[in-house]
Amino acid sequence: MNKHYTINLIMVLLLALVGCSTRFVVDVSSYNTGINHNNKIFITPANKKVSITDVEFVEYSRYVAKALKKNGFEVVQTIDEADIVVVLYYDVSGPQIYTSQVPIIGPTGVASANTFGYINSSGNYYANTNYNYQYGITGYRTRQVVFFTRSIVLTAYDWQLFRKTKKEMQVWQTQIVSTGSSNDLRYVFPYMIVAAEKYIGRTTRGKVTVELNEYDSRVREYVQSD
Repeated sequence: MNKHYTINLIMVLLLALVGCSTRFVVDVSSYNTGINHNNKIFITPANKKVSITDVEFVEYSRYVAKALKKNGFEVVQTIDEADIVVVLYYDVSGPQIYTSQVPIIGPTGVASANTFGYINSSGNYYANTNYNYQYGITGYRTRQVVFFTRSIVLTAYDWQLFRKTKKEMQVWQTQIVSTGSSNDLRYVFPYMIVAAEKYIGRTTRGKVTVELNEYDSRVREYVQSD
């Protein structure tokens, strides 16, 4: 999946350097089969080793449930009530290093010089020369930035069909990816869900890039009402 999400790292890194607040750049790509389904959803972890009572999963699934409800879905507490099962996948990559050569700007020569002289009251002559320097690249320094790729994938399956036929059929899938300096998924997760909120369960017809800052009121609402 990562090959479909080549992030413009230069843009991301520049955004991180502008202003005092942290900015989040989130890429969202969503697919929908276009087939109408009932809207009762049960959320389950993608990792079979993670229980639905796992505290991390419970917290993340609450954020997802809020976004689903805003999109008109009903989130149920047991799988027997569900029409659709949404499998929640989340992950953070290991540290990745972006290396660049940053130019060093300095004087490269003298463009012109002006000398002014004068004689003082004692008859002594003094001269003062002002130099107009040319500036350019005098060298380069290596700069390294460590970043992480944070991923969330929501995959919806027709649960009623599976119960009857044991056939897995995807109803929709929403992929959410963000690259940044933090590997704290718990901190970044609500920003990613808010960025993807209106696209979850729908078709984006391509990748959509959404930018948020750390003071986005929608994120505070998600966290405070949790």
